[in-house]
Amino acid sequence: MAIRHIEQGNFTAGIVSPRYWGRKDLPSYQAGLDECLNMYPTVEGNLQRRLPTVVTNLRDDTITDGRCIPWNFDDDKSAVVTITKNAVNVYTTQSLSGKKQVIKNEDFTKGLDNWTSIGRVRASTSFPGTAELLTFPWDDSAAVSQVATGITDNITALQLDVTAFVTVSENAATLTITVGQGATVGVNTLYTYTEADWKSNSRLTISTQAAFSGVPEGGALWVRARVATQNQYHQTNVDRFALSYTTTATTAPAFPSPYDEEDLRTIQYVQSPWTDQLVLVHKNYPPHELVLSGSTWSFQEIDFIGTEPTWSDANPSVCCAYQGRLMLAAAAGKGQTIWGSNPGKWYDFDKSGADADGLDVTLTDHGEIMWMSGHKQLVVGTTQGIYYVGPDGLGVSDSGSLFTEGNIGSFRQSGHSNRKVQPIIANDMTVHTSYEGDRIRGVANSNENQGWVSSDLTMFSRNVVSGIKRLCWANYPQPMIYAITDTGKLLTGIFDPHAGIIGWSRHDTVGEFRDICTIHEDGAEAVYIVVRRTNGTMLEKFAGPDYFDKAFGGWQLHLDSGIERSFPAPVTVVTGLDHLEGETVLVYSQVGNVGQQQGPYTVEGGQITVDIASNLHKVGIPFDSVARTLPLGRYTAANGHSAVKSWSKVGVRMLYSSTPALSVESTGGTFIPTGAEQYNSTEAPPVARNRVYEQQVLGAHDTEGQITVRTSNIWGLTITAIYGKAELSDV
Repeated sequence: MAIRHIEQGNFTAGIVSPRYWGRKDLPSYQAGLDECLNMYPTVEGNLQRRLPTVVTNLRDDTITDGRCIPWNFDDDKSAVVTITKNAVNVYTTQSLSGKKQVIKNEDFTKGLDNWTSIGRVRASTSFPGTAELLTFPWDDSAAVSQVATGITDNITALQLDVTAFVTVSENAATLTITVGQGATVGVNTLYTYTEADWKSNSRLTISTQAAFSGVPEGGALWVRARVATQNQYHQTNVDRFALSYTTTATTAPAFPSPYDEEDLRTIQYVQSPWTDQLVLVHKNYPPHELVLSGSTWSFQEIDFIGTEPTWSDANPSVCCAYQGRLMLAAAAGKGQTIWGSNPGKWYDFDKSGADADGLDVTLTDHGEIMWMSGHKQLVVGTTQGIYYVGPDGLGVSDSGSLFTEGNIGSFRQSGHSNRKVQPIIANDMTVHTSYEGDRIRGVANSNENQGWVSSDLTMFSRNVVSGIKRLCWANYPQPMIYAITDTGKLLTGIFDPHAGIIGWSRHDTVGEFRDICTIHEDGAEAVYIVVRRTNGTMLEKFAGPDYFDKAFGGWQLHLDSGIERSFPAPVTVVTGLDHLEGETVLVYSQVGNVGQQQGPYTVEGGQITVDIASNLHKVGIPFDSVARTLPLGRYTAANGHSAVKSWSKVGVRMLYSSTPALSVESTGGTFIPTGAEQYNSTEAPPVARNRVYEQQVLGAHDTEGQITVRTSNIWGLTITAIYGKAELSDV
């Protein structure tokens, strides 16, 4: 009998469907797994335990479902918007900076409304959307100014933005831009800009911060633009004169929710690129906005300006941002119609014939619109396929041209039908779901194919994909697509299309995953989830880089819905566990410089009594992590006449990992570490290190050659290889 070492050291393909079993010629088979539960591959080819979750303070035991939606602010700060049938909440661990526009009609699109003028000033007809400041020999200065009152916010930064240009000049003039506080223009100046050589072809663009913080005097700020000449004719056009400030936002209140629970899953959203403003749409409700203006939060129906959009009493159900426009689509009875706002004016859908006006385009025989994606082009997914919607006319030289209503066509890119699930951008792909929810596809622009090309990202993992209702993208802890299913399971797919990597894993917990989103938090990505557990539906967060056990090699504690409880003196009664009521939990307890695992315990009355006293206990719900190889016995010798008859040893290589409670299994038996490897709850775990664990198989006859690695403790595990030493015989 010959002994052959069969080893798998690459797991980037993740779970491979049984329909591909025996296809050892496929790279996905060679790097695939039969099971990958609560673990995921890395781009390096290893396997890691999935991150644990930590609890937040948002919990409601009266609901069964909820949404979490990302909302991004300035300076890499973000918040999570949670929506239930009861309330709309804003959750953040950061101090958010709210923005507020001080000056009204700052782009002069409404003429001189809200502006006070001195001298000869008029709304330009030659350059619409500008104010003309005119000087003459008998009237040698002209100015526009505005005072904003009622400001009670504590200002942290004052931002000034000005655009102006000279259209007529006999000689140089002097342009002065001034900002001040108080209700009297010209008094208490905070900032002054002077251009003394203001003449023909001069142009000014200012984007700067004025030195000011606090509450302005009298709750007022003012701005003024003034042109002065020495008895010469001169014309200046002010194109934009904007003043805004940022302030530390107050805690957002819980707004009453207008949404029924069964409608939560199909809410779509988009954030304005111009303001701290989140737009929410659903076919059964008028479009709503969540707004942070200065330090004031509001949640309300959107008040569209201009001519009423043609969706009338129906409500759009699909949204995205594209080329500065708010794009809406698929109102009741108008499932093939797309509306676009004026560029830069998200709530203005007015149409007066100009190129930059609103859009109102109806596709024909294309099926109902399920989603839109503002990618390189506007990509639209319908019940009949995927379409590019954009310019198609004389003078259009590239796909990035600003499209107008009379110059738009729709072009089928694929025949793959779509589900009403908002897509995501992952790497350079728009990722979406099939109509049945049993496939996750990616569509990307291809110069070679001169269009958009669709790929099935779950081709080799069809057995794990079913009823996808939510998609999310994050680069932490690996570049991954996250997907939530109708049944409350979580799927992750490590994804690097340019390296040919896509590998799917399954994840479960005690309860159901209901929603997921990614935000930037304190300089890093953070992934939040809504989970329905025994004691309510709650917002939790996958542990970040800071959630380590410093006493034990820096490894994360693998406990879901985890919470840290500290006490002035060592205790055995751990309180403050209301969110875990009725759950079976494990405990990490710090004793001196050593961390120890205790449990399991059942939470009763919001507390547990542990065996070992400590002033630091970390408590949470344990979960199993399982990796099972595909049938390695299918690999035969080069002559095709040998196959695995039985294993003599099975093993696993680990990278800087702890191995307490680790078991290695084959169909010939289950093997638990013994002796020095056995974990005892009263002892410290072994030091994490690079290691090999190998187990002799006695009397086993395993013709399938599948090996399972399983761990149920709280410690970390990274697998670099799974192998078997096999006895071969001719067949």
